[in-house]
Amino acid sequence: MEFVSTLKAELMKAMRNGGPANAIEVCKRIAPEIAAQQSKATGWRAARTSLKVRNPANAPDTWEKEVLESFEARRAKGESVNTLEHGEIVIK
Repeated sequence: MEFVSTLKAELMKAMRNGGPANAIEVCKRIAPEIAAQQSKATGWRAARTSLKVRNPANAPDTWEKEVLESFEARRAKGESVNTLEHGEIVIK
């Protein structure tokens, strides 16, 4: 949650100071820095992916792709994106 709240604050500040163009820059430049800081502080790996990636290095792995596809199917059936959640313990 700290990642989300920190990123949200940065995005809102960027929107106030320069609109969507500034917010895009936050996602490009600052979000990875926040993720790296959180990963270092917690030992968890934070990453971003999508079914539509611009950078092939950010492509989802098999598990991530399955979860993202289930979100898309649930959204298509009318479930609000605001309530989409998935929880699972994965041991590698």
